[in-house]
Amino acid sequence: SLGGNLVGTERAKFDTFAQGALQDICNIPEGASLYDLTCDPLTGDWVTWASMLSTPTATCQDFFEAVVPTPEHTCYFFLLDHVLSAGGSVLLTGPAGVGKAVLVRSYTKKKRILDTEWCLHNIACSTHTSGRVLRSEIEYRLARKGSNVLEI
Repeated sequence: SLGGNLVGTERAKFDTFAQGALQDICNIPEGASLYDLTCDPLTGDWVTWASMLSTPTATCQDFFEAVVPTPEHTCYFFLLDHVLSAGGSVLLTGPAGVGKAVLVRSYTKKKRILDTEWCLHNIACSTHTSGRVLRSEIEYRLARKGSNVLEI
């Protein structure tokens, strides 16, 4: 994702630059931010992430585990799905409480792959977390699962 790691005012600056550079190539909808758009794979038209929202389906039984879809959730879910389907790796970063773990849990639940193909672990890191500490944490979790293989 080009410009996907930018935040705050840097996003607005990049959006202005990219729209100017793409103006003659793409027909970007008037007043739309590139961060709010994706290309419909069937029609090739620009569509908003908001137009792709799924309808929440919560029952009383799973009410507290329900994820209310937002345009951001839809975008990240789409990117997560495509990167993982292509065999890529994903590292989600961001401040605490923005929904990284919720996104991954909802993805694995929807795809029904948790406990069959993947093992999901949340590892909290900070700017003080060294590579050695992170590797040690991963190896510890592998050992608890009965595996001693760490492929990087």
